[in-house]
Amino acid sequence: MDCNIFNKNLMAYIEKDLPYNVRQEMRQHIEECEACRAAYEKKLFTREQFSEIFSNDQVFFSSVSTAVMNNINNDKYEIGFFKKLSNHFKKLSNHFKSFAGGYVALGVMVAFVIIIVPRMGGMAKKESMSMKNSTENKAESNGLSKTIITSLPEDKSDLWDTENNLNENLNDIKTRELGVGPWMVVYSDKDIIYFYNYSHLLVYNNSSKEKSISNAVNLMKLDVGSYQGSSVVHFIPSTKGKMCAIGNLSPELDMKDVKKNLYIFNVEKNKLKPIGKGNLAMLHTGWSNLSQYFVYADKSGERVTVYDSVKEENNQIAFNRGEIKSIYISDNGDVLINSNKIYLLRKENLYTPVELEIPGVALGFKDKEIVYYSEGIIYLNDLKNSKEINRIGKDYMLDEKVENNILFKNDKMFKVYDSLNNEFYEYSNEYINNTKRFSPNYKSFFDNYDQYVKIINCNGTVKEFKDSPMPFEYNWMDDNTLISVPFKEGAKYLGDFIIKKLDISTGKESIIFEMK
Repeated sequence: MDCNIFNKNLMAYIEKDLPYNVRQEMRQHIEECEACRAAYEKKLFTREQFSEIFSNDQVFFSSVSTAVMNNINNDKYEIGFFKKLSNHFKKLSNHFKSFAGGYVALGVMVAFVIIIVPRMGGMAKKESMSMKNSTENKAESNGLSKTIITSLPEDKSDLWDTENNLNENLNDIKTRELGVGPWMVVYSDKDIIYFYNYSHLLVYNNSSKEKSISNAVNLMKLDVGSYQGSSVVHFIPSTKGKMCAIGNLSPELDMKDVKKNLYIFNVEKNKLKPIGKGNLAMLHTGWSNLSQYFVYADKSGERVTVYDSVKEENNQIAFNRGEIKSIYISDNGDVLINSNKIYLLRKENLYTPVELEIPGVALGFKDKEIVYYSEGIIYLNDLKNSKEINRIGKDYMLDEKVENNILFKNDKMFKVYDSLNNEFYEYSNEYINNTKRFSPNYKSFFDNYDQYVKIINCNGTVKEFKDSPMPFEYNWMDDNTLISVPFKEGAKYLGDFIIKKLDISTGKESIIFEMK
């Protein structure tokens, strides 16, 4: 893209009115051209100052093309508006940093007061969809970044699964036909197991006296994709399984711009919350270890969003510092990003991105410190000093981050790194291309798409269970137990299922629940 085309499209880019492919070209040009990057930053700064002028409870600044169509409402503003307007034009004159620039800003202010203020009601748009505590600007302009905190509206739809809704859903699956595939286990531990089919997500409570299905979500009421196909429903459970993100995964090239609803399912409270829209194939995501925070970010680097499940609010950050390669979030809500550099976005600083002067690649948080890798060594950094905590060797290269698994490989072996416990587990490279589902302690895995369950241990042993169902039907309950939800023999309906566990040390399977 040349500079003339860039400048022609600049305002449309800032207001997000361009097609996806053009936005990509604009972002690339911003990174490559210093003059156009300066023009972008100056124009973005100016627009954000006007946006702050109109920030007010229940009001947000819209694009020009939308704003001019709104009705005038001169009663919306108080006398303090003019003082606020004056302060913002002072900021503008300081930004241009010249004597002449100050007069330009003053002239713009006079013209604004005479011409625009009488029409200012048309530049504000009242937030709709019942956002009682709507968008509040919580940060000063920072060149390329700005944080918007949004309290999400109360959901009064029938997506909330009350006790009556649970009974309705259970009765539904008892009469609903089997469909296209088996029940798939999303998450399991000693207390809860949740699994899904084409129509429902069910939660089995193993800790209660009744040991029964305690939660149900009707997936057909959510705009999140289907069970199979090019646009499928996808689940991202938190580390302890207390929460689960539910969204759409559309990896095909012609489907990448498809954005469907994104929900947070609070498994403990049996509560479903819509938090936005997106395509999980185009996002990096992560949960904090204690399940309070969920972060999702455009791989393009345009925006980062942090959802706080306690306050039920989104923190939206305009990142715009290059493509995001991976992202992590701590238990206090801080965000760590691998982009062209390593950036830290601290919650207490309203998520203003700060470039960290550390080399290599960030691997996550350990308590409040940062774990990173550089030239064969794992370090811990407290934002002042770095200390070595483990060595892997320079012949090992960082291969990929798959969900919570960080893999390194050389010509013969690959290692999975457990960043919380600072441990490596080593496997033969013959399994490097397998779709690996690791045990909770990372010492074993099985291949999701093998013909039968084959457990590969880091000590080199392999256990095969040739009479088992297909591996993708299983998930780990603990380091020695797999869970599956097969249909009963002769099943006709979705409700004709049992929950089974496989003890991999003995090879014995047993039924722990049967749907009646």
